[in-house]
Amino acid sequence: MPLSPLDDYLVHQIPETLDHVGTSDRNFYERYYFNIHDQTGEVFAVIGLGQYPNLNITDAFAAVMYEGVQHTVRSSRLLGNDRMNTTVAPLGVHLIEGLRTFRVCCAPNEWGVQFDLTFEAGVPALEEPPTLARRHTRIVEDTRRLVQTGHWTGTLEVAGRRFDVVPETWWGARDHSWGIRAVGEREAPGFARTKFGFGGAGDHLGGGLVNWSPIQFPDFSLFYFVYEGSDGIRAGERATRVDSLASGGQPIEMGSPRHNLRFIEGTHLVEGGSIVVPDPTTNREMNLEFTALSRVYLDVGTGYGRFDAPHGSYLGDSHVEGGHWKEAECRERSDIDSALLRYRYDDQHGYAVMDTRIVNNYYPRYGFE
Repeated sequence: MPLSPLDDYLVHQIPETLDHVGTSDRNFYERYYFNIHDQTGEVFAVIGLGQYPNLNITDAFAAVMYEGVQHTVRSSRLLGNDRMNTTVAPLGVHLIEGLRTFRVCCAPNEWGVQFDLTFEAGVPALEEPPTLARRHTRIVEDTRRLVQTGHWTGTLEVAGRRFDVVPETWWGARDHSWGIRAVGEREAPGFARTKFGFGGAGDHLGGGLVNWSPIQFPDFSLFYFVYEGSDGIRAGERATRVDSLASGGQPIEMGSPRHNLRFIEGTHLVEGGSIVVPDPTTNREMNLEFTALSRVYLDVGTGYGRFDAPHGSYLGDSHVEGGHWKEAECRERSDIDSALLRYRYDDQHGYAVMDTRIVNNYYPRYGFE
């Protein structure tokens, strides 16, 4: 295959050019994810860009919730051989310094979303444990992820209003994930009827909970997630406290986390609750209570979920689309969201996105049966 500029770096992992990956699985992907918010919840945005080498597709999206309306731009093009090209016009993600600094841009467009933003890390990046899941006989998820919180600077415009973004009050998180995960066109009907599970005893029922939240306080962050079968058996969990870079960036592994989630009735949307983690440095428990401030509905216009063409789909050699949806419209069609939460721990306030998934709508503890 053709050479690309990346092939001159000493980073090859297999005896192929770097436009090849180490598997022929069609579902191999690599993705940047960012969120950005002010501390009132007035503006909350989620931004992503992914590459799917075995599908020859790259795509990107930006979704901004503002004054009860979600404004979304989504773009897609053929990937080609140059993996270093991370622009999918009008959106682009540009790595300035590895594990520290990114520039994220959206050029003017007919949907009124525009930004030029720089993310600066507030804590060291943290590698999460790998995730592995099967459907029937096939591995459908085998991924790695790093996650990091930080602060934003720049400008953001939505619905005709311009915001000057300053690091004191505009926070957020990012992740970078890669591996095998369902992408592209729908699976064949027979395989689509199989059940997804994490390996617990309850997986014959095909249910479970995915719960993820990178919680940011002024002087530290707490990275939390659980992958839990419908029987409560966990395939993975983490609660890691990481001090800010200004405080030395020291990571501390906490004890096994417990979650207590409250959902808006009749939905999968979290409205409040708490995360409790044992702190081995104090022999006390950290009780982090939270309330939702806003949310972006990932089922609406971004490529996640059931209603849009999934990430990695061929939408044309070069394609851009977008739209505006009132929150009530989003809620009618979406059960996948990123909720912006305000946390309270002792006398401190923190913020985080929380992603929650009830697998196959079956998780009896919270009434999903």
